[in-house]
Amino acid sequence: PEDMDITVRLAFENWSEGAPAQGYTLTIPPNWTKVDDLMQSAMAKAAEQMGELKMPDDAPEEDPFHPTEGVPAPTFTLTTLDGSEEVTLSSLKGKVVVLDFWATWCGPCKEELPHIETFHRQYGDAGLRVLALSTDMDDEAVQPFVDRNEYTFTVLHADEAVQSAYGVEGIPVVYLVDRQGRVRWHRVGFSPGGEEEIAREIEKLLDEPAAASG
Repeated sequence: PEDMDITVRLAFENWSEGAPAQGYTLTIPPNWTKVDDLMQSAMAKAAEQMGELKMPDDAPEEDPFHPTEGVPAPTFTLTTLDGSEEVTLSSLKGKVVVLDFWATWCGPCKEELPHIETFHRQYGDAGLRVLALSTDMDDEAVQPFVDRNEYTFTVLHADEAVQSAYGVEGIPVVYLVDRQGRVRWHRVGFSPGGEEEIAREIEKLLDEPAAASG
């Protein structure tokens, strides 16, 4: 990455003797390979090593747990980052709710969040409530990030219990909850154009009257 810093430390012995007149020579071991991108090379090597790990043939495949669509969304009570509001999901019945799990260090999350802000501004008066659930370990990094990007949606810290209830293993993850408080749609990950699908699903739920959702 462009903002990645690498520090190289050299340890010298008998430094009091001074540097040799001819300077120093760095000898590259013959089995070393030059790479154009250190991070890409490291990730490729890690993927190669992971590929060498084999699970037993009879090992069951495990799918990450996600609340089944159509069932009540697991409720929670969390306080906003600034401490100004306590939010309980189950109390938001009558509204369509976007639950977006994200983090400040997550590249796809950074691409997705401006669209989440657009939904908040565009559909808020129609009955949409956006809850952006940060999974950052360092809460102190979140508010400056939110302020810098001028996000106005509600930001909460998703503790381990909430992340577990929604089966969060990778981010971003978006859940849509209907006016009856039921999970109706979810998606893991984000790529350009994905905001259009989210918008369509939001509009479908907003068009449903509270008593007829589902």
